[in-house]
Amino acid sequence: MGLFDIFGQIYLFFSKRRQALFVISALVILLSLFYLTKIRFSEDIKSLLPDSREDFLLEFNLLQQTPFMHKVIINLRERSGADKEGLTDAADDLAKAISASQYFTSVTSGPVSDQNFDIYTFIVKSIPNLITRNDLEEIRGWLTPGHVHEKLLERYTGLFSPEGSMMIDDIRLDPLDIKTLVLKKLSSLNIIPEGAIKKNHFIDQSGRNLLLIADTCVDVTDTLNAERMLAELEEIKKKALPENLEMLILSPQSYTVTNTRAIKKDLVVVLSISSLSMIILFFLFLKNWRAIFILLISFSSFTIALGGVSVIYSTISAITIGFGSVLLGLSDDLSLHVYFALRRDGGRYDAGHIMSEVSRPVLYGGLIIICSLSLLLLSELPGQRQLGLFSIIGVITSLVFTLVLLPQMMRATSSSKEIKSDNIILVKGKTSRPILYISLWIIMIIACFWSGKGITFDGDLNNLNYRSDELKYIEGYIKRTWGDFNSRAMIFSEGDDLESALMVNESLYNYIKDDSGKETIISIAPVLPSIETQRSNIDTWKSFWSENKNIVTRIFENEGSSIGFTPDAFDPFIKSLDESPDFITPDTLNRAGISALIDSLIIPYKEKIRILTLAPDNERIRALLKASDCPGGVRFVSQGYIGEMIRKTVGHDFVHFIAGALIVILVLLIPLFRDFKKVMLSMVPVVTGVVFMFGIMGLFDIAFNIFNVISSILLIGLGIDYGIFMVCRCSEDYEHDTDTAVLLSGLTTVTGFGALIFASHPALYSIGITVLLGIGAAIPSAIYVIPALYHYFDKGGKKVVSL
Repeated sequence: MGLFDIFGQIYLFFSKRRQALFVISALVILLSLFYLTKIRFSEDIKSLLPDSREDFLLEFNLLQQTPFMHKVIINLRERSGADKEGLTDAADDLAKAISASQYFTSVTSGPVSDQNFDIYTFIVKSIPNLITRNDLEEIRGWLTPGHVHEKLLERYTGLFSPEGSMMIDDIRLDPLDIKTLVLKKLSSLNIIPEGAIKKNHFIDQSGRNLLLIADTCVDVTDTLNAERMLAELEEIKKKALPENLEMLILSPQSYTVTNTRAIKKDLVVVLSISSLSMIILFFLFLKNWRAIFILLISFSSFTIALGGVSVIYSTISAITIGFGSVLLGLSDDLSLHVYFALRRDGGRYDAGHIMSEVSRPVLYGGLIIICSLSLLLLSELPGQRQLGLFSIIGVITSLVFTLVLLPQMMRATSSSKEIKSDNIILVKGKTSRPILYISLWIIMIIACFWSGKGITFDGDLNNLNYRSDELKYIEGYIKRTWGDFNSRAMIFSEGDDLESALMVNESLYNYIKDDSGKETIISIAPVLPSIETQRSNIDTWKSFWSENKNIVTRIFENEGSSIGFTPDAFDPFIKSLDESPDFITPDTLNRAGISALIDSLIIPYKEKIRILTLAPDNERIRALLKASDCPGGVRFVSQGYIGEMIRKTVGHDFVHFIAGALIVILVLLIPLFRDFKKVMLSMVPVVTGVVFMFGIMGLFDIAFNIFNVISSILLIGLGIDYGIFMVCRCSEDYEHDTDTAVLLSGLTTVTGFGALIFASHPALYSIGITVLLGIGAAIPSAIYVIPALYHYFDKGGKKVVSL
């Protein structure tokens, strides 16, 4: 008895126990359906990130922990432009309504200060704490009669303006206008580059837009509460907002909800299209009610695969569910060959004999797909591993049902009047135009190979997220109105306590400030230095004025009197030079009305303190932070950096997947055929599909991402299946409508993948378009090129296969 005769024996064994086999199969399917009710879906972006590198995961976790992940940007726009005055009142009413919601902890519309301590008071009182040695050298240049005279004359003239009465105290406390140096330092906290503060609100230059920043307690991965939060904002808008105002909302939760809605919609569309397409194809090709057995195996494989994954994983990616449409088309490839073999023979041969014969290419084809998909389990990306496991369970289920269950269902419903089906592709006789097919194939391979040289890998997660037209519009409008404050790199300075973290943060700021180019660095270092630095600044300030106080006093007396100031006009300033101010703390800044910014930039984490700096996300900054002289305790995080790491991971996985799949193919094909020519011929669909896919993607600049890399593995597994079946069809004596089975299985796979091109979500679409290209080329190469090449290399053989 040959190795594959065991499947004939299995058929005979279960032919006497069909009812028990059917019951067991039904129970397995029902158990899987039960587990489907317990599935929890996840859109957690972590499944798309490499988890083999602790530093990379730490950096992403840092990104997730920033307060910006809990900020909701609300833009109020006055449509007509006629009632700009009512904008602030409406904003205040809206802020109160939002603050009352359970989903929000606070709402900021502008600086909020204590009654007796505002931003001006902070600036004047903090001058000795914040003025550095470099600043003092600049001030030294001001201490000339000419410069002092010019400055005092400017201040004196301002006293006659409408707001002049409010300037008297300012002139007496700061006649040299030293506070302008502190104001420059405050610009380092300007996170809204195009905004201005008017009437204590963030308002744009046109006066038609007002910005609210709401803090939410909803995590970015909490899809359910994110939907509820956004829905409640819509209700608040309807109740609290006048008709002449428009509210635009942008937050990380907006992207989560938009992605979730798109995927749910796509699942319905894609699974419906793929299922309906398979039914139509089966009706057109099979014209037999027993085709429902193949559909049953496909849907059962999908159900069992999903149930099996749900046992292992607590949550399942929605992308994995979307991949089910592909599995529906993939799992029938094997069952179609057994179906045609049993149907074609029409009861002339014993089913056990047929199974012994057809099980050889079916089993090898299934093993190659399983081994190819197993490479995904070695991926650094959890999402790819989950997809791999899902597909492996589905293919194993399909293979077992095909070789064990399908023959029993076919024979249990067989009829003595079974009609032999016709072979619609290959017929015996004279070979027709093999050189033409081979020539066209070679030309296509060369052209696609040339255009596919420039294929690229994309690691940008933004390109894998769905963004609706509305969300794109809001993004663009807020960026144009307030500036691009959402695309900077994040640098964390960590310390055991606030003082040590501030010292690291100062070192970082001094290290990168001169290399940021025209872009501003957002940092608290200039306005909240460490206590040690403040003490040093105060000592230096006092030392400077101990040397120059008499000089500046004489200049004030001479130049001030000539302009019209009284002799004691600047006594408050002179007196302040001997005072020791309080140290600046986060509480000081909170009282000054910038608590929202400080809370966003100082982040307690476990027993440590992290201080956030926002810097330009460019190669210069990245290079600086990788250099050996970069301050210790600093960690760099950015979307560009994360994208680069993913791009490298995708490229790394792609090369290893392709190499591993080819090794698996050779290891399995050599013992199957024991003929180098047949091994090479069976790889024709793989080579054709991969090269064609590369060529078209290179031609239209379609990049590989973490999902269509998976498509390449599927293409290799499926392509080699078609090759195995067609080589067996051309070289061996039995006929089981292999050509028809290859065509139909290929078409069902194309419809499964093709359904994904109707998906609006980029990840699903990318899987569909790439494999649609590959399988679309693999099918005709299997049906036409393999027979042509076989005839060309085997002209002297007894068996002739024609087209």
